[in-house]
Amino acid sequence: MSTVERLLYANSPEEFFGELNGATPIEQISDLRRKYDKAALLIHPQNKTALKQLGEYFEVVFAKLESEASPPPPDLPQSSDGSKPILIAQGDLADIYRTTYPIFDTEMQVIAKTASDPSVNDLLQNEAQILSDLQDKQADHDVRYYANFLRYLPRLLDEIEDNDLQINFLEPLDDFYSLEQVHEAYPDGVEFQTAVWFFNRILEALGFIHREGIIHGAILPAHIMIHPKDHAAKIIDWTAAVVNPAENFEHISVISDAYEDCYPAEVFERQIPSPATDIYMAAKCIVYILGGNTETNEMPTNVPDYLQNFIRSCLLVSAHQRPKDAWKLRDEFAAHIKRHYGPPKYHEFKMPSQPRYNVTTL
Repeated sequence: MSTVERLLYANSPEEFFGELNGATPIEQISDLRRKYDKAALLIHPQNKTALKQLGEYFEVVFAKLESEASPPPPDLPQSSDGSKPILIAQGDLADIYRTTYPIFDTEMQVIAKTASDPSVNDLLQNEAQILSDLQDKQADHDVRYYANFLRYLPRLLDEIEDNDLQINFLEPLDDFYSLEQVHEAYPDGVEFQTAVWFFNRILEALGFIHREGIIHGAILPAHIMIHPKDHAAKIIDWTAAVVNPAENFEHISVISDAYEDCYPAEVFERQIPSPATDIYMAAKCIVYILGGNTETNEMPTNVPDYLQNFIRSCLLVSAHQRPKDAWKLRDEFAAHIKRHYGPPKYHEFKMPSQPRYNVTTL
């Protein structure tokens, strides 16, 4: 039975989507979005009636799961229409809400990233400090230079400590998708041309922050956001980032259990990270998004050998043998692709249309 037929014959939205995976409403919402994405891909774009019904079914199930989710912290501001902040994600370090908050005397839609426990306040404060310092440099130095590259970072709007919990208020990233979401929509991998522009954008962002002395330390599929239409990108979650680690003798102190395969050996060995650390993880993201195996670095046979070889050159075990300059690597990559594939050209990439409840998490 086709997806459209299942829509027609389903007795309820719950029956159409079936049993959702996950122990909590938040986890079930993630599975709901995955099933929505998969269904939307199987419906012809011109079948507006079926797409509308799919969206309505999604909203019914989403609203039910949202009402079952944990209530927001009581001190987060209420929306102007009286509605409560929406809990959109929960993690080991933070709970993520969409709400309104007064910025420069104007009530704005924001993402409120709230520490899950006072013991991790320092990690969220680290993120706020790094983002704030970079934003301040725009006013004090070359405004155009910083404006050009700050677009690769989430915008910090404010930070507070309330009820002993650090809260970072960030600008929403509507219409952006994480590489994790892209992988859910394209589990067999995106076209290699799409992965090429993903890698280009990541390297441009890394080139900027590395020259500022910053190592992100968590270049993971959940932290790389892309905009399908504009080919824009952002790197989020700066809790693990370190500044001038060689001078301060710092190491990466936070590791994601879900993406252990994406970290290089020096992180586990608590060595001082370098630009080569971020570049390694960026290359792992490309293996992942191509539908490859992040443990073995194997990629599908439809990925050209010249691209596979270039990506693997960034995945050498020894940090000293890996590329260390993201700007130089970006130029080498562009020349490599041009030599084998031809001059750069716009490559269309689409994500399944999302209902209004699709909110990017940070």
